[in-house]
Amino acid sequence: MRELGKNQIKQIRSLQTKKGRVSNPFFLIEGLYLCQEALEAKNQIEKCIISKSYLTDLRSNSFFESIEQRNIPTFTIPDNDLKKISDTTSPQGIAMIVKKPHYDSDEVLKKARSNILLLDDLQDPGNVGTIIRTARWFGIDAIFLGKNSVECFNSKVVRATMGAIFYMPFFEDNDLRLVIEELRHKKYKIFASVRENGRSIATVKKPEKAAVLIGNESQGIDPNLLRLCDEKITILSRGSGDSLNAAIACGIILYEMNRYE
Repeated sequence: MRELGKNQIKQIRSLQTKKGRVSNPFFLIEGLYLCQEALEAKNQIEKCIISKSYLTDLRSNSFFESIEQRNIPTFTIPDNDLKKISDTTSPQGIAMIVKKPHYDSDEVLKKARSNILLLDDLQDPGNVGTIIRTARWFGIDAIFLGKNSVECFNSKVVRATMGAIFYMPFFEDNDLRLVIEELRHKKYKIFASVRENGRSIATVKKPEKAAVLIGNESQGIDPNLLRLCDEKITILSRGSGDSLNAAIACGIILYEMNRYE
């Protein structure tokens, strides 16, 4: 097992920048749980990186056997250098460079029954990651993110997905106006999630083809997109407060729209 060289460490560090992630077909994941998920999802893994202090503990884990069986190039790294490529305060001792998954939007949209999420200008990585994780739980077929939304291979997004990023089809950097027009052409009903003055989500029965638009955390949905939607939906409040967190609101909407099935 070889040790990572300085140039390799430099290249991996670049994956912690947006520029580096956008220009690279691979992304960085950290921690045993995410690495196990990447293996189970049969993702293409370019290399596995293990800190020297963690190597002894990992050798007794069946996960290490899986790495060897798949002939994944594995490298050791000094603990101090691992901290340089990690964006967590206390790195868990293992990381992987994984090929970005790619999906076919035409395959998703041609289904007779399909549920889609549209994310307009979501900025918080934790929100986007949690929405991806929640969407997988509720069987959403795909997520389309607008041009200004945080990118999905941001390390904070990846961690918040808890492995769902390897399974949930998503499409980034979209002109959502064009996406909505295409969805309407394909007979999708477009629901816009609004804070107030919409139909109560508890009364909505999901059609066979449905898309839900979630807006920016503070500004909501772009009015130009809102005008293209078929119906506004609202989560009724029983208490006080200005609004719900975007990821929590999304989870409630998906639950309500699926409970009649």
